[in-house]
Amino acid sequence: MKKISSSLVLLITILTFAACSQGGSKTPPDDDALGNLTGPVIECTKNDDCVVVEIGCCDHCNGGEVASVNAAYAEEVEEYHTDDCDEQAMCTMMACPDELPRCREGKCEHYTDTSWLETE
Repeated sequence: MKKISSSLVLLITILTFAACSQGGSKTPPDDDALGNLTGPVIECTKNDDCVVVEIGCCDHCNGGEVASVNAAYAEEVEEYHTDDCDEQAMCTMMACPDELPRCREGKCEHYTDTSWLETE
């Protein structure tokens, strides 16, 4: 029984370290990079590196802004830019086209999806 338990503990330890080491390669951005969306926060090599995030209290259709950032930093960027939201913030309820991410010249950017305008 001890031999099985020791093997199980060893296996769990190895799997834990393997899982933790996969996400540890990104460099934590400083406040300047998060606030001004510079450096590694917007760097990319392919379109899939980038995601669009809403920054501000309201979405981009209703008074907020949108930014395209490296997916590895998306959560940190959203948290940094929504810290100042007040519980009493009032947003309109308008709809608008989606913003889509892309990588251009090593930097994430976004563009408006106009595919809904296309007719057959």
